[in-house]
Amino acid sequence: MAVQFVTPVGRLVQGDVFEPQTKDNQGQPLVVKTGPNNGQQTQRYFVAIAIPKMTANPQTGQQEPNPGFADFYAKLQQESRAGFPQLFNAQGVCTHPRFAMKVADGDGVDNDGKSNAGKPGFAGHWIVKFSSTFAPKVLVNGQYNNDPQSIKRGYYVRVAGNAAPNIGSDVPGLYMNHEAIEFAAYGEEIRSGIDAVGAFAAAGAMALPAGASMTPPTPQGNGGMLAAPPLPGAMPGAMPGAMPGAMPGAM
Repeated sequence: MAVQFVTPVGRLVQGDVFEPQTKDNQGQPLVVKTGPNNGQQTQRYFVAIAIPKMTANPQTGQQEPNPGFADFYAKLQQESRAGFPQLFNAQGVCTHPRFAMKVADGDGVDNDGKSNAGKPGFAGHWIVKFSSTFAPKVLVNGQYNNDPQSIKRGYYVRVAGNAAPNIGSDVPGLYMNHEAIEFAAYGEEIRSGIDAVGAFAAAGAMALPAGASMTPPTPQGNGGMLAAPPLPGAMPGAMPGAMPGAMPGAM
């Protein structure tokens, strides 16, 4: 069984729409963990989008829980209960502490106990993760697009895909597969690596060692030109090509 969905608009905060991952979080090659291909190397296309927890009510202008996310999450919860009825109580609350719904709280903590709120674009959002061994179809302005520059991390997208119970996996939960990703709007690009400007600003003023100057040195002698090194075997001060002891220009 599987349920089809189209997410509300969210910001792409992790992963890459066009580039597959070939290694896991520990830097080891990705391998298939179940089925007849168990142990074989593989790849996956992974993305995570941040969907706002609160949105403005168009009638009142007041902030309220995002109704689009509530409808989307209800589909996931229904599919989870259908696949693992024994893990939900009569009130529909999951009783398994590690159930993998693939939805994380952007203001909570990750699996390592670190705060999510400090990660770019996470605070104030629900983080939904998708992956597949197949590249998603990409649409920009209603047209298929294969340009890696068309959707960058930090841009806004919608994801169409399906969710299914991961029956037989070590940790119960849902497979969240993306089938298509649609460009919605531009956003500030999220780049990998350190913030160089912020890193150097936080370090404070530079302490220069002796001999360092804020202006380039003035060339000394020869009009600023460096003297050419003597040719092998030449006497010091001799003209290039002159025989030892000969006067410059002598026959």
